[in-house]
Amino acid sequence: MSIYFEKTHQRSFGTFPLKGEELHAAIQHAAEVGYRSYDTAQMYENEADTGAALKATGIDRADLCITTKVNISNFTEATVVPSVGSPPPMGSSIPRPKCGSPAHSLRSRTCFPRDSGMS
Repeated sequence: MSIYFEKTHQRSFGTFPLKGEELHAAIQHAAEVGYRSYDTAQMYENEADTGAALKATGIDRADLCITTKVNISNFTEATVVPSVGSPPPMGSSIPRPKCGSPAHSLRSRTCFPRDSGMS
């Protein structure tokens, strides 16, 4: 098992501090110019908007690499897993397949395409 995304993305589109329509427009433009890697975080409070905006692009989920970071307030044994949760439906939040490796940092979780064998 590998924790690395199978495709190479030279640049990732950062979503902070964008929310709502501004975020949707920015992600649409980023997708149009070729971005397939996107970065968000719990502390940005835009994960659901990011997921909805990515769904609206029409890009196949398998072609996306989405990275998000766990908020420091969730760095306890009791809170880290519930804060990451299981993958919600695309559009309601970032589609987050399970990311797993004992060596994977709790500070960041990189999510993999649904067909990569990681979900």
